[in-house]
Amino acid sequence: MQARDAITPEALAAELDRICESPAFRHSPRHQQLLRHLVACKTAGRLASLREMALGIDFFGRPASTYDPKADAVVRVEAGRLRQRLHRYYLGEGSAATLEIALDKGSYVPTLRMRAPAAVQIGAQPSVAVLPLLRSSVEKADLDVSAALTDEIVRTLSRLPQLRILGPESSAAADVGASLAEARDRLNTAWIVRGHWLPDAPATLLLEVLETQHGETLFTRRIDTTAADALAVAQELRRAMLHCFVPLVGARPDDDDSKRRHAPSLASTRDLGAFDLYQRARYLLKQRNQEQLSKAIEYLDGAVRIDPGFSDAWAELALAYVRRRQLVFSAAERDPGAAQRAALRAIDLDPHHGPAYAILAGLAYIAEFDWSKADALFARALAVAPRDAGVRSAFASFLMYSARFEESLREFDVIQALDPLDSAICCSKGALYFYWQRYERAETLLAQAIEMAPHDIYAWLLLADTYAQSGRLDESLATARELVKRAPGYANSHVYLARALHLLGREAEAFDIMSEARAQFDDGSISDYEEAMLDVARRDAASALERLERHALHKANGAHCMVLDPTFAALHRDPRWQAMLQRAGLPNLAAGIGRPNLHGSG
Repeated sequence: MQARDAITPEALAAELDRICESPAFRHSPRHQQLLRHLVACKTAGRLASLREMALGIDFFGRPASTYDPKADAVVRVEAGRLRQRLHRYYLGEGSAATLEIALDKGSYVPTLRMRAPAAVQIGAQPSVAVLPLLRSSVEKADLDVSAALTDEIVRTLSRLPQLRILGPESSAAADVGASLAEARDRLNTAWIVRGHWLPDAPATLLLEVLETQHGETLFTRRIDTTAADALAVAQELRRAMLHCFVPLVGARPDDDDSKRRHAPSLASTRDLGAFDLYQRARYLLKQRNQEQLSKAIEYLDGAVRIDPGFSDAWAELALAYVRRRQLVFSAAERDPGAAQRAALRAIDLDPHHGPAYAILAGLAYIAEFDWSKADALFARALAVAPRDAGVRSAFASFLMYSARFEESLREFDVIQALDPLDSAICCSKGALYFYWQRYERAETLLAQAIEMAPHDIYAWLLLADTYAQSGRLDESLATARELVKRAPGYANSHVYLARALHLLGREAEAFDIMSEARAQFDDGSISDYEEAMLDVARRDAASALERLERHALHKANGAHCMVLDPTFAALHRDPRWQAMLQRAGLPNLAAGIGRPNLHGSG
């Protein structure tokens, strides 16, 4: 760790005081004492005191003559509860903390690290919680309208740089509306935006802004959604939000936005038909459902045909094509050309379109294996859209796949500060630690992500991978079985199950699983990449290298991952590995892989 990141005893003591005085800890003296004890032992170098046996006797007062950790789980249970409290603290009242104290699963040695200054600055800003707009109707058209208007509120408020925005999914998951005091104290939420349709006028939306300090309603507005077209309704909603919040925070939209032909929360079209299709597509894409993807692309194709100058629709179409490339297996649909052309068209229409630059940057290293080009495009994207969470998330992933792990971690700090309750960020940080080969931290974050979003299949995949790479094969098998149960129609679920069985030496069972999977799925569903994973589990290096080279030469989905994927770490020592990467045009980033040198990581 660099000198500027050194944690002083004074800074550590101050952070411990803040943690212990926080709502997450103030009513639990035992966990306050346990945290202080763990940190004191760590900083004093008394690592032997941080073993389960020592903690049970020295801290929890169990008799040395009779204490059996296998029969008495007090240390494991209380450490788990402490871990949960720390997680809650840093997602809420600790979002502006300058340093972070973490306790990984399976360890009683706390880790300490400084957080990114930009994240600290953003975390100190007040937040606005946007609740889902409530509607009694269950008709799909009505629900679509509610989702589109909620999205418009979030995008409008995101233009104000003095605010953090907690989106509807995060706000609902945290039950922000249940207690204004808790929202204020735990999440630094200063205002809540909520709305519902009136029972006696079901087409009229009553929009309200509440302040959490005294529970007062600062703003109300009735919006008749039938009195004007969708464009006019969206425009009225934007005006209402800015009219309310600009005076509250003494803010105005970002200077960069004021120089643009349109701001990112304003639809760059005046055609009602194009706008309607665009809104429908955005709603479908937010569902992250493979079955809805083709319909979203159909809607966006229609939007840009109706209005070829609709830059936001072109950018959204580029994103949809990127998603399709990740999910499909036909060579034609994996071609990055369609996404690149759509993103370039968005930039032609609006040279300040940050998300479009980020899409091009992602395709540069994922589909072209050109890391330098990607770096330059991400710099442009961040210059014009520095607070766009999607842009920053894409950049953080790029840093991860460049083996620039410290930088990636700091970038994820910033993203998490923008919306601390987003489970996808927790999963992404888990992926970072997985590729960094710091498996204890990866397991902790992935387990937290699954707790926040149990249906996140990517988190389950990574957790099974994490157990496999850390040698916890029975747990990898159990996680893979759960993955198959949750996603039986996803081919990789069966691959991960077979891989776990191979690693356990249960070859016949693994063979049966893959025979059934190959009969169930088409030829392209199980790629050479997944087959190479099975080859490594069977210790067939020659076959694995052959499959990986074929996969990379086709620039198939995920090929950029192989240079860092710990699954293939055993191949790095094979002289054929470097030759294979050179023929495929991939960089050799293995030298950048290793356990992080975090202060206090032990």
